[in-house]
Amino acid sequence: MKTKQMVFTALFMAIVFVMGLWPQLGFVQIVPTVQVTIIHIPVIIGSIFLGSRSGALIGLAFGISSFVNSMSSGVLFAPVFANPLVSILPRIIFGWSVHYIYTFFKMLFKNKEALSYALSAGVATLFHSLMVVPLLYVFGLNNPGIANVISGQSIFAFIGAILFGNALLEIAASVVTAPIILAALNRIQP
Repeated sequence: MKTKQMVFTALFMAIVFVMGLWPQLGFVQIVPTVQVTIIHIPVIIGSIFLGSRSGALIGLAFGISSFVNSMSSGVLFAPVFANPLVSILPRIIFGWSVHYIYTFFKMLFKNKEALSYALSAGVATLFHSLMVVPLLYVFGLNNPGIANVISGQSIFAFIGAILFGNALLEIAASVVTAPIILAALNRIQP
């Protein structure tokens, strides 16, 4: 990794840590049981801008922030995020994969950079949700408080409810924000 790329990676990791550890900044609590995540946006931007290795490191920062946040959060699924298989591992995979999602859309829509950014951000956010939400269900069944809330729901109904409630907001935020920031960052290539 070049020095400039390392500096940008560290900068994105710092942004993610601040967003993740500052209350209500990266994990915005809507109601006592629901948090909307916007901390995925710097991971998307960093992975597209810096590449998959940097994306994995920024994703690691996201996972660590999620893990630490779970210790003090009052939301229903916080105990599930105390498991690194839920909080850290999917976020590393997410950060690593975003660059390849972007590469696909860049090839598909040549010379339409803003469209590639927006589609990449939306698909990456959906991919992130599809990795994490089933884990919430599976590992949530081991927690009596959570199991009482989700018992009787099929995993598909649970995933659908979370995708409709949370993921649509997260997708919208990333589709609007990522292209604007990436267009500005392109002027200072690492």
